[in-house]
Amino acid sequence: MAVLLTALGAVADILSLEGRVPQFGFALAAGAMLVFGAMILFRWRGFSVCAVPFVVSIAAAGVLGAVSAAQSATDTRETGLIRGALLDDPYAKNLPTPCSRNKICIVVAPLADDDATATIEYPQTEHVIASLSALFESFGDMQSPVEIRLAPIRIGGELMGDRARNNQEAILRARAWLESQQADVLIHGRVVRADEILELRLIGSGGANRTRYNLTEKIYLPSDFTVDFGSVLAAEIARTVDQFLTSERYAVDVIEPIVARLAPLAEDLPDALPANVKGAVLISYADALSVIGEQGVRNQELDKAVAFYRRGLSQTSLEDWPYQWGNGHNNLGVALASLGDRRADSQLLEEAAAAFESAAAGYLKDSSPFGWALARNNQGDTYRMLGDLKRDTGLLRRAEASLKNAMIVFTREDEPAGWAMSQTNLGLVYRSLARQESKSENLAAAIAAYRNALEKTARETEPLSWAVIQNNLAEALLTQGELTGDKTVLTQALAAIDAALEEVSQTQFRQQWTSAQNNHGNILLTLGELDGDPSKLEEAARVHETLLRALNRTEAPLEWARIQNNLGNDLRIIAATESGTHKLRRAIAAFKAALEERTRERTPLDWAQSQSNLGAALSLMSRRESDPALREEALAAYQAALEVATRTTAPMQWARTQFNLASTLKSQVGDNEPNLEDVREAIRLYREVLEVARKETEPVIWAAVQRSLGSALREVAIRERDLSLYEASLAAIEASLEIRTRERFPELWTSTQLSLASTLFGLGELTGDVDRISGGVEAYRHFIAGQSKDDDPLDWAQHHYLIGIFSLKVAAATDETAAWRGVEEAFRQARSDALRRHAPQEWLMATYYLANAAGIVAERSLDEERYREAASIAESVSLDAIRLIAPGQSDPRELEDQVAEFGNQACWYRAKAIEISGAARDFDLAEADCRMAIDLWKSDKSTGRWLQSSHSLAYLWMVTGEVRDDREMLQRSSEAFKALLADSSTAAFPEIQQEIERDAARAAAMLNG
Repeated sequence: MAVLLTALGAVADILSLEGRVPQFGFALAAGAMLVFGAMILFRWRGFSVCAVPFVVSIAAAGVLGAVSAAQSATDTRETGLIRGALLDDPYAKNLPTPCSRNKICIVVAPLADDDATATIEYPQTEHVIASLSALFESFGDMQSPVEIRLAPIRIGGELMGDRARNNQEAILRARAWLESQQADVLIHGRVVRADEILELRLIGSGGANRTRYNLTEKIYLPSDFTVDFGSVLAAEIARTVDQFLTSERYAVDVIEPIVARLAPLAEDLPDALPANVKGAVLISYADALSVIGEQGVRNQELDKAVAFYRRGLSQTSLEDWPYQWGNGHNNLGVALASLGDRRADSQLLEEAAAAFESAAAGYLKDSSPFGWALARNNQGDTYRMLGDLKRDTGLLRRAEASLKNAMIVFTREDEPAGWAMSQTNLGLVYRSLARQESKSENLAAAIAAYRNALEKTARETEPLSWAVIQNNLAEALLTQGELTGDKTVLTQALAAIDAALEEVSQTQFRQQWTSAQNNHGNILLTLGELDGDPSKLEEAARVHETLLRALNRTEAPLEWARIQNNLGNDLRIIAATESGTHKLRRAIAAFKAALEERTRERTPLDWAQSQSNLGAALSLMSRRESDPALREEALAAYQAALEVATRTTAPMQWARTQFNLASTLKSQVGDNEPNLEDVREAIRLYREVLEVARKETEPVIWAAVQRSLGSALREVAIRERDLSLYEASLAAIEASLEIRTRERFPELWTSTQLSLASTLFGLGELTGDVDRISGGVEAYRHFIAGQSKDDDPLDWAQHHYLIGIFSLKVAAATDETAAWRGVEEAFRQARSDALRRHAPQEWLMATYYLANAAGIVAERSLDEERYREAASIAESVSLDAIRLIAPGQSDPRELEDQVAEFGNQACWYRAKAIEISGAARDFDLAEADCRMAIDLWKSDKSTGRWLQSSHSLAYLWMVTGEVRDDREMLQRSSEAFKALLADSSTAAFPEIQQEIERDAARAAAMLNG
């Protein structure tokens, strides 16, 4: 248990794997971010579905196998040059009247080499028209969603000579002609062999396809043609709808006729069309409905869109069409989120979040980082809405994490529009997480002074002075923000520094510019550290690196050293959120470079500061590389710093260094536990720091010290089983939580919950106080709520396993149904594939405890299905399965005992289900479970297990006999009970014996009745 509690106190956060998505670029219309007042509309229409045309078109082209990217580029270049001439071409005759646009219009041009017969002018062309008519014949002539027309032109037949060039010209002419005639698809080609082979080209506004088709015996085009035609039709529908999805203009009036035209087709698609083509058409139709619902604020249309999205998605799959899958789910999520937001419906918002998760999976599978980031962005904003609705900071933190994941792709440099979108939505999350301001007296006075100065400094006439004051104000606000953790103050600091930088530049007022830029980087660093935002931390590092490149070390050595020191801090803090040592090595190099100029003689306090920072980096490196020598270097650096930065000369600098020294003393390096005397010394140092860092003026530092003090006290308490130290540990951690509240510091509150849980578990174990253990379980659950299963599935499972173990102690002591439900839920989460692979014995125990807890809950609720579920869980573990899970286990008898235990559980639960339901369902399965357990335990009656399983079998016969009214089975059970009571081993287990006697009397009564 001591090892367990120590491990609990040392759990480290692990970055999400989703953070390793590569970065790609995308284009976006400039100026979109100016629409701040319409942020919700902008969020969806401007970004959420802007990938639809690309995604859907690619999906259609994938089915079609059509024009290459190079060919498309050539088409784009040539269309403008050739279109005018084509429309004057003597062959480009118009239809008698353009298509009405009330239906989808398909035009068939007479085929080349289609020789007339005595009765038919174009007999082979008629085969094409007949095949198309057959595809839509289920609608009838009047209700058909398509209009099939014969064109008065023949394309391609007269264009000989350079075939490649002429084919290209024919395609361009056909596209231009389609536009002029308001048609959707043009089919033309030539006869290869009459009544046998036709070569057709299917042309829409966005693509073309040419294929040879062998006619069927009935002289219809084959199914291959249906696939190709459906693909071109789907792409054309997508193109028609997509132009409105990416537009920011009001489009309801324009798109409503399109919806009316598509409705008959979407509501009853021909069966012959391939599933993915159906999916593409249905999703495009849903997109059109969604535009109307969004822009027109028509929830009914959004409800219809949701239904059609789901229909469309039922026709596609993640494995076969990941783009279509991702795109459909993304836009489904958009519609659900809009409805959920408008209706304040948490279920709709949860469905939207799940849809975005599916979208991300599709985009990820198809290596589409843009789509993946888009889904994460939309999911983040959905979590924000959920968090606002439920007032749940855990959801808001999930929103923050999702948006930050999106920003891994939507970077400021490569994807400025996407980055701006995610930053905006991240700002909305932070707005929801706004904290109350907390100021120290001295800083308040400094800030008031700067503001007073600004009232008398005119920016127009004294720009440099005004900028210097703004820079000073920003620095004071930064200090206040560091001490209080108030992001509002830090935002004010950022605004002040931005204002300063509007008046100074690298070429004008370079010194002031350097100072302001340095403070800018420090503010970003503090914001990033408080927010847990890697993008801000990286930006801070970029600011300081830029300054280093701009500075001349020879001309400004101390300024250069100051920037090196700050860059080292950037890299050290970023490294703490990541694995590996690359950034740590860079941080150490930066601190050592700073110390080349910041000597003890030259600038003693600056030297002490860089020494302390170097110690922090070395300490982290020692843990990463399990190197005790680096730990000793870190301790030496701290001790050196404390010789200069004393409690009297620099109290807060001393406090920070003392804190770092104490934390390094109590840290574990590799597999070696920290020396007990080092931990005691750390406790002494923490208490000294608390004499300087006060709760009222330095609450953030004070709370951090209290938590670390509690951790150190618990470490000693575990080893010495000292109740008073446990109590002191609890008091320190609870003091920390007075500052680290869920509202003000949700991430710090979450991490401190783990320390609280560890101490409460230790106290409960030592004293037998179930309330302490119960409090630990609650705290542990708070900690888990702030974690992500996706980050580390094994870590997630093991946390839940430990929650289950301690929950089991509470349930066993209180025997409350709610407690057993908690046990059930914990082990259900723990019983994962990750745990089975890496910790098979824990997985087996989780399975056993889960089945047991589920059975108890079933017994309390008299729930037949819960009993059956518990039995199924127990039956999931067979002897072969255990051997596969734990191949190295040497004791075969132990394996058999485990399987028999599961079998006995399953038999008993199925018997109870039969008794409750009055139906002998699964009797054979239950009987087999019991017999297996009896067979495995029959060789050893000394443990009572054989007696338990034999009792379970007799009980099964009894309840089944009663349900079936089967006297023979009742007689069998009665005789089995009597045999067990007569067995000499039964008396050794009086509790089981009493149960058998009771059930024997019950069976006898049934027989006599």
